[in-house]
Amino acid sequence: MSTQTMEAKAPEVQKTVAKAPERCKTIEHPRPAARKRPPEPGTPAGRKTAAAILEVLGGERSPTEAAAALGVSLPRYYAIETRALAGFLVGCEPPPLGRRVSPEREVERLRRENERLSRDLARQQALARTASRAAGLASQPSPARAGKDGKRRKRRRPMARALRMAAVLQQKPAEGVSLSPLSSPLGAAMPLSVVGVK
Repeated sequence: MSTQTMEAKAPEVQKTVAKAPERCKTIEHPRPAARKRPPEPGTPAGRKTAAAILEVLGGERSPTEAAAALGVSLPRYYAIETRALAGFLVGCEPPPLGRRVSPEREVERLRRENERLSRDLARQQALARTASRAAGLASQPSPARAGKDGKRRKRRRPMARALRMAAVLQQKPAEGVSLSPLSSPLGAAMPLSVVGVK
């Protein structure tokens, strides 16, 4: 091979290298920012009590030392520990399955159901009235107007004695007319002691 052929082949190699497809570049994703710790729940006094209880349960402290650190008596410490363990057990319970219904939604659901049942009742009553009329039966009185024995009560007329007496008292006495109890329309109904006659 001559040097000319070597020189002629060299540019071809460079061209093939330049034409080779590029490999996929690794895309560098930005690193997520450091997560902020959620705020610690509870008050400092509550966290201090929880830490003391956990130290006693872990065997680092005795109950007497924890009670002294919290500034409470030993029986009070045991009461706090019992309450904390009860809360711990409640927190470890599995959540109830299904959707949780808020009281507001429950009230709204019951209100809608009440309206639906009221409409259904009115519809059924109308159908029953129509069926009884078609059959030629007498309509039954509604339970609100019926008496205890099932008979329809008579409508009571309002007593207007007090209104009549007020009208008599508001009239100005004319000359020669006395307002004695005997001359008024209610005089006979009024006792004499009330009118002033002894």
